[in-house]
Amino acid sequence: MLFDKRYNNGITHFYRRSLTMSDRAKLSLAIPVIPALDVVKAINFYEEKLGFAKDFDWGNPVDYGGVIRDGIEIHLFRCEDTELAKNMMFRIMVKNIEALYAEYQGTNVIHTNGALEIKPWGYKEFGVADLDGVCITFCEEDDQSE
Repeated sequence: MLFDKRYNNGITHFYRRSLTMSDRAKLSLAIPVIPALDVVKAINFYEEKLGFAKDFDWGNPVDYGGVIRDGIEIHLFRCEDTELAKNMMFRIMVKNIEALYAEYQGTNVIHTNGALEIKPWGYKEFGVADLDGVCITFCEEDDQSE
């Protein structure tokens, strides 16, 4: 039981018990699920431009799918709301961001406002927009920051 019962003036109160390490759940992975007007075209974009591999697709026509690269998964769902994607963003932590930036420069996917730079919060970052406008920020902690 994660709660202890205590009685005070005839009223039962529940208090969260301190958890031991064996009691605690551990989060292990987050997978962004993002909208795409055409899931097949989106999967192709992630494969051809961002170096991901198709993990799966589902439906006929395909209305859900996933891509994967270096253990990072992204799921895509079919959505006709063109504004939804333009208001979505997520971040992916990277090792050797300069190499990834050079790779993506070669595929012309760097957002016009997304050049690689060191941010005031101590991360090197650059941005990419996918076919539907979802913004992906690739970032790495800058080891030169204080």
